[in-house]
Amino acid sequence: MSKWRKEEEWMRQVTPATIEQLTADHMALVDFWASWCRPCRASFPEMKKIYARFKDKGFEILGVTNDSRREDWQLPWKQVIDEFPEPYKPARVITMYAAPYLPTLILIGPDGKIIGQAKDKHQLVEWLEERL
Repeated sequence: MSKWRKEEEWMRQVTPATIEQLTADHMALVDFWASWCRPCRASFPEMKKIYARFKDKGFEILGVTNDSRREDWQLPWKQVIDEFPEPYKPARVITMYAAPYLPTLILIGPDGKIIGQAKDKHQLVEWLEERL
């Protein structure tokens, strides 16, 4: 069974080490989002198409959310909760990745190195077509 599908890994709190572990050996998109973010939720239909197109070619998505409304997480890829080490302070992982807003799409190569922050889904698809 893939480490991406283990039930004990599903929807747990994320740390930077978790992202490294879950993105190893894959072309992985880290999607920072929240259920209250309208642009985030509006992006899901297109993201589902992108995921379906590339998932069998070694591509995975890891959704990193900063809320716990699990009923809004009905997506075909893994979802984890960002870590809030201090109340009323920014979440740890989104801060470490310098994600400036939600949604933010960061593509990570199989070697664990950040390829870039996709400005939109068109750029993401271009990067995936070039690399997969």
